[in-house]
Amino acid sequence: MINMHFTKAAIDALPAPPKGRTYARDDLVHNLTLTVTPAGTRTFYLSRFIRGRSDRIKLGRYPALTIAKARARARELDGRIESGHDPKAMNEETTLGDLWEHFYTHHVSARRKPKTAVSYQHAWDRHLRQWATRPLSEITKADVVRLHAQIGRTAPYAANRAAAVLSSMYSHASRRMGFEGGNPATSIERFDETKRDRFLRADELERFFIALDELPSETMRDFFLTLLYTGARRRNVEAMRWDQVDLDRRLWRIPDTKGGGPQDVHLPAPLVEVLSARRASRNGQPWVFQSSERTGHITQPDKSWRRVLKLMAQYTIEDYLARGEAEAVERFKPALVDVADGERSPADVAADAGLREKSARRAVAMNLHIDPPVVPHIRMHDLRRTLGSWQAATGASLPIIGKALGHRDQATTAIYARLDIDPVRKSVDTAVAAIRAAAGVDRVEKDILARIG
Repeated sequence: MINMHFTKAAIDALPAPPKGRTYARDDLVHNLTLTVTPAGTRTFYLSRFIRGRSDRIKLGRYPALTIAKARARARELDGRIESGHDPKAMNEETTLGDLWEHFYTHHVSARRKPKTAVSYQHAWDRHLRQWATRPLSEITKADVVRLHAQIGRTAPYAANRAAAVLSSMYSHASRRMGFEGGNPATSIERFDETKRDRFLRADELERFFIALDELPSETMRDFFLTLLYTGARRRNVEAMRWDQVDLDRRLWRIPDTKGGGPQDVHLPAPLVEVLSARRASRNGQPWVFQSSERTGHITQPDKSWRRVLKLMAQYTIEDYLARGEAEAVERFKPALVDVADGERSPADVAADAGLREKSARRAVAMNLHIDPPVVPHIRMHDLRRTLGSWQAATGASLPIIGKALGHRDQATTAIYARLDIDPVRKSVDTAVAAIRAAAGVDRVEKDILARIG
């Protein structure tokens, strides 16, 4: 044991031993010790007799834990031990990394759904792991405020999630690990989060169906149609099994949803035809959307989705107006700029060019006069929102929409519980019919449209 006055220069000068540990004791705070490993890692401990035997309590690693803070922590723990506290139950010396391991094992993995666990892990890896070696009570509210602001400059949503995960970790430390310090992540002013309300408009639906026809994978075409026609969450559709589907009753029973518990999902007639064709060629597979992936079913549809979006952006006005109105294209295209600038209405331009107003409005909304074409900013989850939006547009009530989409809003749970499946069936069928009408499904001579029509 080396007795020395702890200074930065003195600690930095301690050589790493070829094996074993080098031990040093501070001459100012006698119970404060430092160990040096062969790798050069330096760690502060409180070393003293506790209940008649020698014991060490880890305080934190140097230099993340400064000498001044190590001395203050050693004095604090010394005083609490003298007052009768059990040092093993006071986890101030626990680092944030230690807390994360316990938190993830006993809370996240044990009590949260896999998708939620992934989001927790992402927040830890991207933003919180940098504090892994810091003791819990060393992290202050000022630290969290600075980190939250730093992340929020470019990613406000991620900043809010990181603060929420950190707060949950400290609550876990208090409930399950005997931590008696405060929670530095409470009452952090969150960034405003704009709720996404994107859904496919009438003009986009036709391009969406045409783009689906161009996909080389029939499995992915059917997958995206199922997302749209059921409004179900992506993960549920990915893991859809044949033993959950009753095509005769047009019903899909999801055994476990994000909201907790099972959900009955109505299958509209066009989707029943799609699924019937898939079942005829299932080859004994349990998955509706089987794949060669480890899970046996698709889990990575993102590449195909990006292709759909690119295909939606490729169609020109000439392509769109080829059915009976191509002769008016050249007269119509120059006027698009006036319409986009708000100087003329689509109705006026349509009349001058000899076009139907509906065609003019769609062409304007598509922005296809821009070169190169603009890839629409549409997410897969927006297909779920599209069904709900078209339900609302066709007169469905909010409780009916919530029932159809399996929302977990506790304020409406009691209302949902009194609803049976029949009003939901009618609402979904009506919305799907409106979607298909807006997309011109029955007019577009494409293989996939003929197959589901």
